Amino acid sequence: MGNDTLFCSLADYCVNPPHVPNATIVTMPMAKYPPGEIVHYECHKPFELFGKVEVMCQNGMWTEPPRCKDPTGKCGPPPPIDNGDITSLSLPVYASLSSVEYQCQKYYLLKGSKTITCRNGTWSEPPTCLCKYLILIDYRRFSFIT
Repeated sequence: MGNDTLFCSLADYCVNPPHVPNATIVTMPMAKYPPGEIVHYECHKPFELFGKVEVMCQNGMWTEPPRCKDPTGKCGPPPPIDNGDITSLSLPVYASLSSVEYQCQKYYLLKGSKTITCRNGTWSEPPTCLCKYLILIDYRRFSFIT
């Protein structure tokens, strides 16, 4: 091949543009997106776009997607976590500075803060639930380790 030949492998292609909550992709969908392909987003009303309006396929990865936030600073439902739940009934909308608490299901341990807070339309980082391991000490006793 000459120096002026452009070669792209299939690994450079992207699939499934990132999902952006409260937004719609306005670009025609494709099965595979070649390097340099751009996908445009539009926020649902009344949400406002933060960041670039588009993502680009680069080396098989998408660039950072935009976010659509409520201009009043409210948050939607808190994010779900594997093997855990919030301790109160989930609401469709939370005011800025609202908090919720998580708890892990039986045989799981909470890692991180159990409380998250809505700030300017975004929830703080939720905790994770780690599996406890059951160790049989002898036929009468057992212990959990993490």
